[in-house]
Amino acid sequence: MADLAPIKERLAKCIRLFGSAERANARIMTERALGSVGASWTDLGDWIEHSYSEDEMLEMVAAVRKEERARAPHSNGHIMLPEPLQMAEYCQQRLNRLKDDKQRELATCMRSCCGE
Repeated sequence: MADLAPIKERLAKCIRLFGSAERANARIMTERALGSVGASWTDLGDWIEHSYSEDEMLEMVAAVRKEERARAPHSNGHIMLPEPLQMAEYCQQRLNRLKDDKQRELATCMRSCCGE
């Protein structure tokens, strides 16, 4: 899957235009944006499907904060990261949600390096 992060803002502008009279131009602009990073419509669909929703991200942040408060109730408010093995297992269980092959490779490597 192509990395669409560099053109995220361009794609967002194009997608907003699909609901207007400018939809024909929006398609052309989207194809140009995708072409600029060597991506296709399939890559765009895959990227949308495998991206975290805002609710999912907020849920993960809330879970980390809750765990940190339980682990260190007297901390100074700084977020403490989980142990590397915990992070690796978390990512490994969610490989299909990671952005690209580089992230999946890192998660797999982290798990093998951290003791499993």
